[in-house]
Amino acid sequence: ANAAKWSGVVSWTCLLVFCSLNFFTVTCNTGTPWYLYVAGAFVVVHNKRLEHTLLTQLKAEYTGQRFGDPVPDMSALAVLLVFGSLDLLDIQSDGQLPGQALACDDDHFQARWSNAWREASPLVAPLAETLHFWGLSLIVFVLTVFLAQALYGFWMAWKAEAKVQSCQNPEDALPELASGANWASMLALEQCLVKRFQARIFIVPGNVSPFLKEKKERLGQEIVERLNSKDVSVLVPLSQGGLTLAQFGVLVRKMLGKPSDPEVLTIAELKKLVPSGFVSIEAMRSFTTKGSFEQSAQALGYMVALQTLRRVILENIFQMLLSSSFFMLTFTNMSQLGQAKLAMTMMISVGTALQKGFDLAFGGAMQEAGKQVHRFAIALSLVILLFCGFTLMRLRMTFVCSTHMWNLTSGCVPDSL
Repeated sequence: ANAAKWSGVVSWTCLLVFCSLNFFTVTCNTGTPWYLYVAGAFVVVHNKRLEHTLLTQLKAEYTGQRFGDPVPDMSALAVLLVFGSLDLLDIQSDGQLPGQALACDDDHFQARWSNAWREASPLVAPLAETLHFWGLSLIVFVLTVFLAQALYGFWMAWKAEAKVQSCQNPEDALPELASGANWASMLALEQCLVKRFQARIFIVPGNVSPFLKEKKERLGQEIVERLNSKDVSVLVPLSQGGLTLAQFGVLVRKMLGKPSDPEVLTIAELKKLVPSGFVSIEAMRSFTTKGSFEQSAQALGYMVALQTLRRVILENIFQMLLSSSFFMLTFTNMSQLGQAKLAMTMMISVGTALQKGFDLAFGGAMQEAGKQVHRFAIALSLVILLFCGFTLMRLRMTFVCSTHMWNLTSGCVPDSL
């Protein structure tokens, strides 16, 4: 918790400093100087090295335990390590936009900016003219990146560390730790912590039949009475930290004394209910409490969904719209190098947004969180997909339109404007 928190602090501080330096070094023609990109790359390397170290320690911590290893081989996490790196670069590119917009803020640029708004939305045009593009992009950066990401994320990381220190069992803070890892752009570490949490609370997958869920709850009512009776013969096996599915099945039959009872869960049914293949003590308790695993799954699902809402809807989408607008407005003033840099930053934003949207719709946390939460996640994912497609469309139409400007409502902006 402490390492992830301070890694996030270092990464965010360095990236914000680089964004501030960009105001004094950027040019309208070529964009951000390469040495600031190189400095950002060093921050990314430091962040990923620390994440790799934390993943290695996490794997060593759980070696020999039968919860289902929450840390797969590093090759399986390579994609998340790459997207975590792109996430950090995306934050840096978001902060570079206000500085470059200020460097391009001449009469010609302001006229194109004002005319575009008069064509697209006359009601918003006066506000856009007053703020100028660089002022609007700076306000959006402060609200959606600095406040909603940097400060809020630091508070969540601090909260996670405080909970770890106050909890009798530090693993009770796994959701907060996962949120802190997400803030530090350690996406692979976040996924492993979420999987560990799912294994502990015994989440029932969303594709399990209602009949099997009801059967589990009815069985649980009888098991809980046996557990609460403090029968030593029952509790001794649990002192090892948990049971495999086979051991748990034998224990259930021993406790109930009815191996042929249709209400008793079979091993095949248990495998459907317990994807991790292992039942911890905490899982036993949630197994025997009606509805507790559903509540835990929903809470985890909502946490991931709201985290995506904050990071993608409130950050990536606004920044993609501003970057694509700036690309159209300055297309004729930039060199090919400047155009390539700006297009690259937009593609990074689109890529990271699509990855988060895909994970939101099809990730394990959502598949097991219930229909209501999953529908909410699917709706958010469709919004992300829509805006990513819109950004790519604007990028393409910049090359198609003779004025290099395009609006969704009116098409290519006429030469007369």
